[in-house]
Amino acid sequence: MEEEFGDSLFNTAELPVLAYKQQIVDALKAHKVIIVSGETGSGKTTQIPKICFAAGRGQKGVIACTQPRRIATVTVAERVAQEMSAFGNIVGWQHRIARNTPRDMKIKFMTDGILLAEITKDPLLRRYDTIMVDEAHERTLNIDFILGCLKQILPRRNDLKVIISSATLQTSLFSDFFDGAPVLEIPGRTFPVEVRYADTDEEAELSDSVVEAVHEIQNESLYGDVLVFLPGERDIRACKEALEPRVATDSVVLALMGSLPAAEQRRAFKLLPDKRRIILATNVAETSVTIPGIRYVIDSGLARISRYNHRARVKKLHIERISQASAEQRKGRSGRLGPGICIRLYSEEDFLNRPQYTDPEVRRTSLAGLILSMFDWRLGDIESFPFVQPPATSMIREGFKELLELQAIRENKQGTESSASRYSITRLGRAIVRLPLEPRLSRMLLAAEGEKTMRDALVVVSALSSEDPLVRPVDKNDEADKCHAKFKNEKSDFVGILLLWRFFHDTQRPLSRSAARRRCSENFISYRKLLEWEDVHAQLSRMLTYLKIDVNSFSGSEEGLHRSMLSGLLSSIGMWDPEKREYRGANGLRFSIFPGSGLFKKPPKWIMCSELVETSRLFARRAASIEPSWIEPQARHICKYSYHSEYWDSKLGTARAFQRITLYGLVISDDVRSDISRINPELCRSLFIRHALVDGEFPKPVPEIVKQNLSFIKKYIDESHKTRSINSGFDEAMFADYFDEYLPQECVNAPALRKWLAHAPKGILEKLLLSDSVFQRKESSAELFPDHVLLAGRRFNLVYRHNLNEDDDGITCTLEMRNIPLLKLWHSDWLVPGAVRDKVAFMLLLLSPELRTKIAKAPGNLREKDFDKMAETCLQIMEPDRPLAQSLACALNSRCRVAADPSIWDEELLPQQFQIRWRVIDAKKTRVFTTRSKKEVFDFYSELTTLAPQILSNTQMPDYGDFKEIYGVKSMSFPDIPQRIKIGKAGAPIYAFPALSDEGDSVSLKLFSTFAEADKAHRGGVLRLIKVVEKIKEPASKYVSSKKKQRTRMSLKGGLGELLNESFQHQTSLHESPLPPQKNLEADILRGALVSAYCLKTESLPRTAESLAVFLASKRIRFEKYYSDMLRLIPSILADAEECFSKLEYAGNLPEQSFLDIAEQLGGLVFTGFSAAVPYSKLLEYPRYLEAVQIRIERGSTDPGKELVKFEMVQPHWERHKNFLTSGAPYNHAALDEYRWLLEEFRVSVWAQELRTKVPVSAKRLDALWEQVPFLCATD
Repeated sequence: MEEEFGDSLFNTAELPVLAYKQQIVDALKAHKVIIVSGETGSGKTTQIPKICFAAGRGQKGVIACTQPRRIATVTVAERVAQEMSAFGNIVGWQHRIARNTPRDMKIKFMTDGILLAEITKDPLLRRYDTIMVDEAHERTLNIDFILGCLKQILPRRNDLKVIISSATLQTSLFSDFFDGAPVLEIPGRTFPVEVRYADTDEEAELSDSVVEAVHEIQNESLYGDVLVFLPGERDIRACKEALEPRVATDSVVLALMGSLPAAEQRRAFKLLPDKRRIILATNVAETSVTIPGIRYVIDSGLARISRYNHRARVKKLHIERISQASAEQRKGRSGRLGPGICIRLYSEEDFLNRPQYTDPEVRRTSLAGLILSMFDWRLGDIESFPFVQPPATSMIREGFKELLELQAIRENKQGTESSASRYSITRLGRAIVRLPLEPRLSRMLLAAEGEKTMRDALVVVSALSSEDPLVRPVDKNDEADKCHAKFKNEKSDFVGILLLWRFFHDTQRPLSRSAARRRCSENFISYRKLLEWEDVHAQLSRMLTYLKIDVNSFSGSEEGLHRSMLSGLLSSIGMWDPEKREYRGANGLRFSIFPGSGLFKKPPKWIMCSELVETSRLFARRAASIEPSWIEPQARHICKYSYHSEYWDSKLGTARAFQRITLYGLVISDDVRSDISRINPELCRSLFIRHALVDGEFPKPVPEIVKQNLSFIKKYIDESHKTRSINSGFDEAMFADYFDEYLPQECVNAPALRKWLAHAPKGILEKLLLSDSVFQRKESSAELFPDHVLLAGRRFNLVYRHNLNEDDDGITCTLEMRNIPLLKLWHSDWLVPGAVRDKVAFMLLLLSPELRTKIAKAPGNLREKDFDKMAETCLQIMEPDRPLAQSLACALNSRCRVAADPSIWDEELLPQQFQIRWRVIDAKKTRVFTTRSKKEVFDFYSELTTLAPQILSNTQMPDYGDFKEIYGVKSMSFPDIPQRIKIGKAGAPIYAFPALSDEGDSVSLKLFSTFAEADKAHRGGVLRLIKVVEKIKEPASKYVSSKKKQRTRMSLKGGLGELLNESFQHQTSLHESPLPPQKNLEADILRGALVSAYCLKTESLPRTAESLAVFLASKRIRFEKYYSDMLRLIPSILADAEECFSKLEYAGNLPEQSFLDIAEQLGGLVFTGFSAAVPYSKLLEYPRYLEAVQIRIERGSTDPGKELVKFEMVQPHWERHKNFLTSGAPYNHAALDEYRWLLEEFRVSVWAQELRTKVPVSAKRLDALWEQVPFLCATD
């Protein structure tokens, strides 16, 4: 055939490949596979199919030639058809969108995807007798898959010839793959190229390096165009801005990249007379196109290479160093017309260290589509498929995961390790593989059918499978952005795609081609890419119509469209993280919305995106807002379900939990309540036992056996709380364990128990019924642990809890606000009889070891660490009519002779189990507040009476039984006053102590909480009643000042007022007299006379009106005498004291210690109100005491040394008296009082023996008396 058609078949210009046509023919005859490695410009793409035809191929089948790109498929086919036009219409072409396949076709150019699609219908490709795989060096996924399929087909087809062709090829790799296939090397039509390396600084700007290289070329030659290879659009823009103001006037800077409009791309291919072109291009100019006129190449050594991160399912477009093969391809562009120069902006060492070839796409892209096709075509396991370079196992695994996500395959339960048996394709998967789209996009279209949104989904999916038609010229970015703004939507970029589509198609009449071009130009839209989009849309529409799918379905809602999109983008969802201002995506990814998106300014909480692309950072492109409620229905097969915060639902009688639904680590739902009786029956049964059968949270109607058990458990646990014998939690666990042992396993909730009880065996029912024979109950007396406190007819409920470290631990008393005043009559620090022993034992534990040892040594055979026994012993003698701390201190004092200060047992510092917890409620039983401080309760009541007295206006009077409080008593007419009355019960009786109380101008009969308070009040009340009945008026205060000092004794006849005015004017002026002021001297003298005469401090006073009247009558004469005596005595005492101070002031030789001691002694004798406070019998001794002071001053001034000796004798006795008064410990009041006045007698005996003492006195007697002071006597 070559002889017949030789001249007409090969009439093109001399091409290098034609010199090897006979070798090619011979190799084809001898081998089934040959490898042709031809350099750029050798003519292999156009001439090898013709050589095959000339050698007789194409007669029994078609000669197929695959191309990786549509544009090359069409242009090469048209070129070959033109050269072979003499032989008829025998050359055809086909790609995804269009085709031209004549009936008599002998040679067919097609995209590699078309050949793969034909394998599904013709697994052995019997239609072809020769297959040429061109541009195999690009190692796309389709090319590698075709090579693997051919390797499987060749053994079954002896007539098939295969040619592998490329400009640069790893010949040994492919030769080995095809079992040693021969390799034919064909040189290109190129000239020598000089390579220069520019070892630039890594930190230098790329644009600066390019400018330097261009200047180097301009300085060398004025002719020849320059091609600059740059990694991306941003770098092209930066270099263009840097070059334009610096290049010669005869040079023009042009850009060439895939995103530019076709018109701008064509400018780079046109030679410009008298102009040097400096073309800034991406790697699109590396192999796919030939740019005329290039003599110089500047290679940045960088390219933006697409890689697929299979774990994150993210497409990465990182700038990487190109391989050596790519660098050689770039260099070859400068040697087409003549000798050229290639300047590499990196070192030669860097070049040599680079990989020889770029990784094949099968190792850097998703394998999901390939795997699904292999399932559909029954090509076996991808793991065993013959790839030139097999993909990583992890990438295969992720491909299966993606298909499982899309529900394109299912996992077989009985599958083996082989993927072909472990997985099987689903009906949905077969539908997906029928569409010429990525699996995700196909899934979206199929979902749109169910959502009735196919019309819009078809537009969006066809756009996602095409190039973006929006263009942004380098020099008109802002203008383009303004035009594109009308195609943006704040909630969805997919809606933006629809807006763009409708901009051209929703017009009153279809746009003409010229009108469409003009509209595209005005709005910065690529007309060519728009046509491609329309072609893809039309093709998909035809295919779906063929599959009987309504392509015009439209629900009228955008939600359906977005749910359809979501079905294919489940791993591309994200949730907004407001703290980090970015999205949290699947499997821990973090990404941001691409700045060009309509959602960029207002990020929604949840989004999905068509792809995640990593450049400077990870960006979501073409995103849309979604509702999280859409996700779970779409992703139920891959969602993970967990349950947390399990709880018992007492209304439904079953355990429930909050269901947490996660997808790839993102929580898409966390608030759905679910019954867990089937999900986790063990846990449900456990909660059922604890809450329903033990705690009583059983829904009505409650079975009788459950009622009886709950009653038993309540009584049992209440006793545990009261006695604190064991933590109630242990008791509850004990019952739960019992039920767990005997309750059938199927009884997991209330409905299940009711069902079982309907036919339960009698024997098991008897075991389930709790009784004393199984659990020995701890009985506690109601007297020891009462359920309530009864106080003045009011009931205060008590609740006992043994919950350590919890707020309600201990005893809680609930009381209404109106009853708060009654708390003053209840010594609540005594708790209840059953709890007070533990409290006293703890209080004893707080004592110092020395005091505890003393207690142990006291009679009673107590051991030092037996605090319970100590507490019992103390409680036997403690008096309940006073606060617990005081009572314990008194008991220790009298029983063990231990002086303990009650302040060490501050009630509010004790553990909370020893403090009553007050729960205050209002009249409607609503809780107002809780506290363990009784003072806070009283403070609250005081504040309430001030702010809102109307709240308490309806308060009823307390009920004290036969006793009634009386106010306004002004005569000897009042009921008999008992020593104490019982007013309530807190296990033990609660007593109050009635007494008369001074109300100013009258007296009242009131109750007091302690005998001491009542006794003190009663003495004051009797005193007031004497004044009222005897009509004794309180003298007016006299406070007359005079500068003149004089000592005057006047008779009583002159009257007290005259006496005061005449004699003691001086002592009212503090700056003139060291004596304390006596502002109410008349009243004090009157009070002192009354108290002393009527024994109001010592004797027990009458408690009936009759006996009190007799008592007053018997003491009246003594009062008159005392009063008369004191009117004369007190002025004399004040005068003597003034004299003492006067002498002390001028005692120059008196030692300082003595000076201070005398001043202190005088202050202890004559103090403000002393005439009312000091008993009459002691006041009578004052003149002698004061005279002794004057003698001491005189003698001490004369003989200071002797004075100091005497001072040292007396001082220790006085100091211990002073120090003891600061202690809060109980003491013998009578002994201390006797000691204090015996000390004055001791001073007289030391410094003024001549005055004689009233009683025998010595240091030894003082010591003996002092030993009685710290310990109480029976009357105390």
